[in-house]
Amino acid sequence: MTTEWEPGAPIGYINLEIPEFDNPPYKGESYGAMVPDTLDLAERARSAIHAMTELTNPDADCEPYVYVNWTPTPVMDMDLTGHDQMSKLQEAVVLNRIMSGSVENIHVDVTWMEVTLKNLGTDGLIHTPTWGRPWAFKLWDSSEVAGNLSGNPDHRSDQLISPSANGQFLRTLSLYAARDGTEFWQGIIRGVINGLSELAIYSGDYAYYWPSHQSAVKHPPSDVKPLYHYHMIETSRVLWGLTCAYKAIGYEPALSLAGHLSAFYRDTFFTRDGGYITAQIGAGKAHVHGHARTILGMTEYALLTGDQELLEFAINSYEWVRSKLDVMTGYVPNLVPCSSWERGPIDGEMDTSSHDSFVNDSYNGCEIMGLADIIGIALVLSDAGISDYWDDVDRWTRNMLADSQILESDWVYHLPGSRRVSLKLSPGQSIDRVAERCLGSWSSNATPNDWYEGLLGTDECKHGDGFIITDTAGAGRCLYWIWDRIVNVQDGKLRVNLLLNRASRWADIDSYIPYEGRVEIRVKRSGGLAVRIPEWVQPAEVMVEVDNATRNVGWSGRYAEIGDVQSGQMVRLCFPMVDRRDGIFIQKKKYNLVRRGNEVVKIYPRGKYYPFYQRQAYMSGEPRWRKVRRFVSGEEIDW
Repeated sequence: MTTEWEPGAPIGYINLEIPEFDNPPYKGESYGAMVPDTLDLAERARSAIHAMTELTNPDADCEPYVYVNWTPTPVMDMDLTGHDQMSKLQEAVVLNRIMSGSVENIHVDVTWMEVTLKNLGTDGLIHTPTWGRPWAFKLWDSSEVAGNLSGNPDHRSDQLISPSANGQFLRTLSLYAARDGTEFWQGIIRGVINGLSELAIYSGDYAYYWPSHQSAVKHPPSDVKPLYHYHMIETSRVLWGLTCAYKAIGYEPALSLAGHLSAFYRDTFFTRDGGYITAQIGAGKAHVHGHARTILGMTEYALLTGDQELLEFAINSYEWVRSKLDVMTGYVPNLVPCSSWERGPIDGEMDTSSHDSFVNDSYNGCEIMGLADIIGIALVLSDAGISDYWDDVDRWTRNMLADSQILESDWVYHLPGSRRVSLKLSPGQSIDRVAERCLGSWSSNATPNDWYEGLLGTDECKHGDGFIITDTAGAGRCLYWIWDRIVNVQDGKLRVNLLLNRASRWADIDSYIPYEGRVEIRVKRSGGLAVRIPEWVQPAEVMVEVDNATRNVGWSGRYAEIGDVQSGQMVRLCFPMVDRRDGIFIQKKKYNLVRRGNEVVKIYPRGKYYPFYQRQAYMSGEPRWRKVRRFVSGEEIDW
């Protein structure tokens, strides 16, 4: 690994001869519109693209800055996982471009695609180079990671094979294949699946990777055993990637490996009723993001295979973690109390390293990545008609997910301890316009009422005072999941599942919620229409008009069956808004909420730095308006 580095210095990719490829333009219809000034996920996606493409290093092939810290001077840091994080950003940026039509920094996408191909080995797997990236071992123990490769003739010492990263890359590659429509990316996907299958260690119905999620080896010792570790669950990204790849290209080996991995994860990291477990002696807490992502992969696998028993397990696990979060706001701690570790399903060794956060009682904030995965589970189950969690999605989207996104940056320069200092920067660090480049990013450790936890300098501060880019990637793709399912069409019938602003080829939705209980649907394609009403509304309270004429409707559960509508017609639903005051306890502290509909409009005590839920204007009942550029994509990608 090089110790000297100059901006633009070469990186030791495993493959410097890459084929030509295409990055198809984002086609669609764009037009101006005056809309109610309420939550618009497409606009949020536009902001997210800014953050995800700006927080990259142009002198290192647009590798992302993984960490951002605010004080004393805002600084960005790169580390070993940069290419891993890049794969998450690649997925999220493509999805957010489909939502918004934004082409900001589109050159970054092309560079990322080139890097992906340069990391593709002859074994079909995506490799992570260390040579030319001196920041790689700044935060990771080189003996723990690179040491796993020593003496193994199948590996180069300057290349790592991360099962987790390859699992995520399967999702990214599947998205490229869906957009490209040619064999090019499909062949690469099959190669990654084959490589992951050969890399896996099989034991009966189980499969796992050795020795770790960050670096695995081929042809391990014949007496190899699982190395249980609190981060072992990170390999569940392989399961999730495999299910995505199978849906994309129907390659059967993906489903076979996914079944073995699913069985191992279920019996290792979960109780029989779906509760979480951490693979660490004495651990009393579990990482929400890692476990929720695993359940998301299991849910998709169960739907693909028709495994009803596994599906019931996934529902139970969703209900288990739902009981650990605040259902009104969506605030979910990064770590939640769980059952203690006993033993894995296969006799193995326990890694001697441990993490204090899993055993102590210190503060741990809301990791948006975990909330995003939980919302993902709710959406998959609801969209499939198995459960009805649409109101969970609505509450958590409007509150914790929406308010945890940075839309202003000046506050960063007024944090306690902020001052101009001269920093000696190491390779992979930058202080260039940090706060401005972060606009559109999400928090990694928020409090119930503030983006910034304000714990720097105390014993409770475990994660610095900024954020990790992975949460922005997770929130960005979650925006797409929600946006895509606001409406769906089946057999010529349009169903509106969430009353949020949305432009689509079937209809444009203007939501006045929470100013008032009104939603207007401008029909673009003739057919049937059903609209789901929010949880606080009773069917008898809903008035429906089509072109200003009252229409009597039937009901199917929470859906108003409006019947046939014609292109060009305006459908209006009106219903009462409800103002509520609630007291909640989070992390042993009491907060008082003022809610209008599902939206928190005030919280007490108020945040100090970048406070959440300062939405008093909604209480007026008089809608504000804004002009936006709406985009209706020409692409339909089931994600």
